[in-house]
Amino acid sequence: MALRVVEIWAYTTINPRVLGTQKRVRPAMMTIATTILALLPVLTSTDRGSDVMIPMAIPTFGGMLFDIVTVFVVPLPYCSLEEFRLRPRHQERDPTSFTPCVSP
Repeated sequence: MALRVVEIWAYTTINPRVLGTQKRVRPAMMTIATTILALLPVLTSTDRGSDVMIPMAIPTFGGMLFDIVTVFVVPLPYCSLEEFRLRPRHQERDPTSFTPCVSP
């Protein structure tokens, strides 16, 4: 019975986040990469109009770099909070029975 409780707990906390991350990361990274690549010529230009375009491109470029961080960092607190919330209270905490949130 205890093994079944642990299996249900692991399924409800880990699997949806891993599956969601696998579906979310690739499209997000492709969008971020294409935007950054499209902004590189704007950021490095010295032609006419670059004095107007560069100040508009800098925040967009920084926002895309920030998105890279959020794609990988934001799921971690959610996973940790959910694991803490669904952790069985009647069992002792065994440091060797740690279940990582992200699959290897």
